[in-house]
Amino acid sequence: MQEVIALLEEDLRQSRAEMDAILRNAMELGKEMLAADQERMLVEGELQLLNLPDLAASERLRELLSVVRQKRELVMLLDQSLLSSGVRLFIGGESGLAPLSDFTLISAPYQIDGELVGVIGVLGPMRMPYQDIIPLVDGTARLLGQALSQGEWLSS
Repeated sequence: MQEVIALLEEDLRQSRAEMDAILRNAMELGKEMLAADQERMLVEGELQLLNLPDLAASERLRELLSVVRQKRELVMLLDQSLLSSGVRLFIGGESGLAPLSDFTLISAPYQIDGELVGVIGVLGPMRMPYQDIIPLVDGTARLLGQALSQGEWLSS
């Protein structure tokens, strides 16, 4: 019986070691994927936020620009847009990110040949003209997907 117990204990130790290695590899892969997502993220026009008179010198704007520069939290927020079939709005605190509490993110996923591959979005003040921005984001996502599906980007 002692021999069986010893064999079981050794098997358990070996199994734990294997599971630890699998978990470490999975965590490393997750970190690499997140880093790759951040590298593929293009952020343009963030300095336009400096033109907002009520935010230009505020701490809130500095925090927002920090989130935009770091990209990680923004990538996770935009990933939620991949789960929706159309335009997604994150107004103020709905984003779950404190620096975005005074802002709105309007985003829409785009597809290449029916496969979701990315998200575009507009980040601005909560008082932005939604009636103009929502159709702009939606239309741009659709046009981008169509252009990429047709290979038009290859010819330029």
